[in-house]
Amino acid sequence: MKNMMYLHNRNELGKGCCFLAMETRATKNSGTTSNPHAEGYLKRLAVYAHHLANSPHYQQERPCLERLHTLSLTSNGAVEQQQHRNSLTITDNRTGKQYQLPISQDHTVKASDFKQIKAEDSSGLKLYDPGYLNTAPVRSSVYYIDGEKGILRYRGYPIEELAEKSSFTEVAYLLVYGNLPTKDQLSHWEAAIALPEGVLDVIAALPHDVHPMGALVGVINALGSFHPDANPALKGQDLYQSKSVRDKQIVRILGKVPTLAAAIYLRMAGRHPVIPWEIYELLHCCCTPPRLQWSGCIHCFAGAAGALYGPLHGGANEAVLKMLSEIGTVEKIPEFLDGVKNRKRKMSGFGHRVYKNYDPRAKVVKKLAEEVFSIVGRDPLIEVAVALEAAALSDEYFVKRQLYPNVDFYSGLIYRALGFPPEYFTVLFAIPRMAGYLAHWKESLDDPDSKIMRPQQSYVGAWLRQYTPSRSRTTNDSEDRFGEIATSNATRRRKAGVVP
Repeated sequence: MKNMMYLHNRNELGKGCCFLAMETRATKNSGTTSNPHAEGYLKRLAVYAHHLANSPHYQQERPCLERLHTLSLTSNGAVEQQQHRNSLTITDNRTGKQYQLPISQDHTVKASDFKQIKAEDSSGLKLYDPGYLNTAPVRSSVYYIDGEKGILRYRGYPIEELAEKSSFTEVAYLLVYGNLPTKDQLSHWEAAIALPEGVLDVIAALPHDVHPMGALVGVINALGSFHPDANPALKGQDLYQSKSVRDKQIVRILGKVPTLAAAIYLRMAGRHPVIPWEIYELLHCCCTPPRLQWSGCIHCFAGAAGALYGPLHGGANEAVLKMLSEIGTVEKIPEFLDGVKNRKRKMSGFGHRVYKNYDPRAKVVKKLAEEVFSIVGRDPLIEVAVALEAAALSDEYFVKRQLYPNVDFYSGLIYRALGFPPEYFTVLFAIPRMAGYLAHWKESLDDPDSKIMRPQQSYVGAWLRQYTPSRSRTTNDSEDRFGEIATSNATRRRKAGVVP
């Protein structure tokens, strides 16, 4: 099926090229485009041309989730006589031994194999990889990213097509169940995730100045307490082997997280909760948080939401707004860029850990921003943003360093235009991600290699120290120590007897 899809896309590209040639001739002859669907067809052609350009030849399909063979090593440490083409041969110069590691079809080797490469005084090699820059902890079919080419696909579909043609609920279904729903499936799905109950009393008990992301993490955790039937610690570790139980948890999260987010927003505004709005947003399917923190369905999503908290991730669009406000006018952009080059200023919303080309999500969000501003009025900062993008993309300093706009660059302007306060942006960011989190959670349940993730460390501290009684201990000015703690607002309210 996947092979047929690949050939279909190749045929689409071929037909599109023929169509483009015919349209070009028609335009030359008549001065107008002959086909009323030309614009849409050419847009689709452009998307497929981008995704299929320089694509590797399609390889024979095999199950996505399967166990990989491990290190090939004979008892005396020699490489097996039969050489395998798809393998990595390692020579340990400490011992002279050779090891052969198989390379999978998706160009990975098993990190655990390196533990067997050891000298007499070592416990085996570890891979030192801060931030997981070159580590694939899972094998997944949910999404595909090629950061060098700026490509993002969900279950094989280009993000550009999904963002233009599908709704949030359609794409959520695609992520979780692997295919776009039929009309009947979509109706049943939307009815199932519509909402019921919440934990509004928990929200009401929080301090009035609580950050909305802190509130969201807390109430998702509380939501898990309302559903003990969904806790594997209480109902058994095989609880989620049942498809009906899985599906129930999926609709609970997708239906109730927007409800809770709406209640948090209304409390910020001093209003009573009502039935929430429907939220449309670009999904993102980060796999690490839900897989790292999996222990029980609902509680792991509180941890995943917490991973978004802060200016380096989910709060990055707040930092972009602050930066644009500080620049103020288009005329000050050259001065700002000089400050960035001299490391005196920081440019938010540019560059990405994965995307080393133009972030495909940013293209979609930029177009959406123009649509929003045509309705609610143009934000003066959009002029600064567009000019800053143009200046940066024409400057060799930023192009050489592959600093292109990312999804945060324009999303904050959209949220502000819709009337949301900056501190609420990350909550809006978290809501659609729940669909991606659920997709990875569901996939991990069927993954034979799925384990509790416990990354090791490379210890660099004191090796062995002699214990000293407290009366004999001394300090020096260079050592770290406990300092003075400022009194928090919560402590002041509690001492004053003020209700949160």
